[in-house]
Amino acid sequence: MNDFFTNIANYEFFRLINNYLRDEIAIFQWELLQRTTAWVGMVALTVLTLWIFIQGYRIVTGQSREAAMGLVVTALRAALIIGLATSMAKGSPQLYWTLTDGISSAITKTVTGDSDSPYEAIDKNLMLMQAALTGLDQIKTGGDEESKDAKDRARWFTGIGMAGPGVVAGSMLLLNKLAMALVVGFGPLFILCLLFQATKSLFSKWLLYGLGTMFSLSVLTFTVSLATKVVGAVGVAFLAKWA
Repeated sequence: MNDFFTNIANYEFFRLINNYLRDEIAIFQWELLQRTTAWVGMVALTVLTLWIFIQGYRIVTGQSREAAMGLVVTALRAALIIGLATSMAKGSPQLYWTLTDGISSAITKTVTGDSDSPYEAIDKNLMLMQAALTGLDQIKTGGDEESKDAKDRARWFTGIGMAGPGVVAGSMLLLNKLAMALVVGFGPLFILCLLFQATKSLFSKWLLYGLGTMFSLSVLTFTVSLATKVVGAVGVAFLAKWA
């Protein structure tokens, strides 16, 4: 009974670590976006105000041949871009969740028919591993070295075979979420690149990077869903055989 509670505690320990890392990445994304938005808003509004003053002064004094309507249209376009950049922080939590957990849950439901997220599927596999290890711990070798070696090999194969895919998949999903956090966090800065003709290509590259990250998350979620489904079926078969 003590071994059972110990293994369940280990499972909870793994799950708490995963939840902690996911929360830290979400907090990092939010704080990064807040700092980027504050910096972009302060600098962009200051530069835009100075530019309007300078262009207006040149038009009034006759130093500029540009029509006043052209200045108004350019100023409105710049104000719209700055407004989009500074308002991105308001919808960022929902946007970040949609691009990460929302897509992952939708793909997992399509592949496995279950509405659980990939992390919950990994947690279930870890729980099966702990149950399998608990069953192996109940086997008494009676001091026989051959039986003890067979039991140790079974423990190794169970731990690596059932926990290995889940740990690797969880690490890759966390790295992908970190990449998506950077995409969303630096969003206002790259939206601001639309103000100048020379920096418009940076916005296009940022958008392509975000799309690439989103599609890589989709493919990764698909493979993780298949892997966890297979490992879960093997774990259930193992428990049914040795229980």
